[in-house]
Amino acid sequence: VFGATETSRSFTFTAEDDTAEDYGESVRIELGIATSLAGVIKGTPDATTVSITDDDSAVTVKFWFSIWDLAPKNYTVAEGHSISIFVAMSEAPGREVTIPLTATGQGGVSDSDYSVPASLVFSATQRYGSFTFTAEKDSEEEDGESVKISFGTLPAGVTVAAGTPDATTVSIVDYPVTVAFAKESYEVEEGGTVDVGVILSEVPGREVAVSLSISGWRGGISNSDYSGIPAGLVFKGTETFRSFTFTAEDDSDDDDGEGMELRLRHIQPYALAEGRQGDTVVWITDNDGPEVIVARFARSYYEVEEGRSVDVTVALSEAPGQEVTIPLTATGFYGATGSDYSGVPDNLVF
Repeated sequence: VFGATETSRSFTFTAEDDTAEDYGESVRIELGIATSLAGVIKGTPDATTVSITDDDSAVTVKFWFSIWDLAPKNYTVAEGHSISIFVAMSEAPGREVTIPLTATGQGGVSDSDYSVPASLVFSATQRYGSFTFTAEKDSEEEDGESVKISFGTLPAGVTVAAGTPDATTVSIVDYPVTVAFAKESYEVEEGGTVDVGVILSEVPGREVAVSLSISGWRGGISNSDYSGIPAGLVFKGTETFRSFTFTAEDDSDDDDGEGMELRLRHIQPYALAEGRQGDTVVWITDNDGPEVIVARFARSYYEVEEGRSVDVTVALSEAPGQEVTIPLTATGFYGATGSDYSGVPDNLVF
């Protein structure tokens, strides 16, 4: 309300304090039409905007390379393949946040050589995200191609994490190096060791990391039966073969048929492809026998009339835990020959 002699009035706008991270808020205030005096019209500007600056902590964003300890800070992908590129926030943003991405070709790469999204969207409760980079397959021989992927103009309240790069580089290669186990299977006796080999199809020309995972257990094997399986192997740029030592722990159990199935995982850089022998099995040969088992006839004497039969029983003192063959021999006395009897087998199999 303006008094009769007033030409200026003001009012106080208060931004209420809260704990929500709500960047980019604003309020537009417009002039209405005077209600009590004819001839008052709106001038310019007839509106103003009040921006509310959030005083809660900002979130940071970075390219995330800790999916595996041996992961490099840049990526490599073979033509015709795709990779996931990871991005992390310091905490859940509390609101939906869109992170813009920019891609710049290097080394003669063109837009037709790859595809990458324009942005990555985080939900209010999401800390980690990823997007897919695809290297398109073509028939041209082209070395040295790469794409630099950077963060675009970040939204309010989001900054690049201190000490981390705001970009990552994806190198595109024509042909992938393959990685495989050296053998389909290995054998080792309890108490012994065996070297398990992993090979590359050619000299990689750069550091290569391969992780190992246990993909199957055979014959009731447990963690106490073995040791020596590393999380992964690292190849130097000139190496094509690495190995690790698998140890079969010695025990007193009669446990035949135990084995551990291993598989290659998280091959870095992503230009590597899994070879034909992507898994292997290490079989453990048991060196223990069963407990002493007593085999005996149920009776020390049987009698049978000519033309009739009698069941002769052999018993074991306990179940053997594995197949057991008991051989039998028959010896005639007082003139008895093989024509006087039949039915005595060479073996009894339990």
